[in-house]
Amino acid sequence: MKDTPNRIIRQEGPIRLIPKLLKFTHEERLRIARHISDRVVKKYRNDVLAVYICGSTSKKLDRPFSDLELIVVIRDRAEIPMKYYLHRGLIIQIEYLKSSSILAGAKQFTDNWPWEADQYRNRIALYERDEWFRKLDEAVARNEKRGSLGAIRKSFTVMTESLAVMRNAILTNDNVGVLSRGECSQKMQPE
Repeated sequence: MKDTPNRIIRQEGPIRLIPKLLKFTHEERLRIARHISDRVVKKYRNDVLAVYICGSTSKKLDRPFSDLELIVVIRDRAEIPMKYYLHRGLIIQIEYLKSSSILAGAKQFTDNWPWEADQYRNRIALYERDEWFRKLDEAVARNEKRGSLGAIRKSFTVMTESLAVMRNAILTNDNVGVLSRGECSQKMQPE
């Protein structure tokens, strides 16, 4: 049988279609992203202000089976749904986000800012109109000047609270409480 991304595998009972993930290099992902970017810009024309890669691929941390995440910045009047699909063995996610929403999010300092800002800072630009990335960089720069100590403190407090809930569930043999917050190893015993 020819090696294809989707194969029919015979099992007892009905025939099932099982998608097959294929290995891709960083360079192959970039080539596919450029191709998708060109097609998106051609299809949606003036509604597209920018296209960029985010996630592990943008930081060159992608692995052979990593997905490809693209953000398409669109004008506020446009409505384009997110796309999520398997293309020739590669999982691809394309988010169409309104320009004002991204810029407002980049300007707003939240508790999650250090983590949310990753998609603003770490990107590979594929297309840009009207110097849109300059606007994004200016919005991010405003928040970079703010201290992130409060956000980090809150994140650690939330994490510590979650650990306390887990420990309390273990102490009281509350398996429902443990399972609702994540699986706990059988070896884990209260002190």
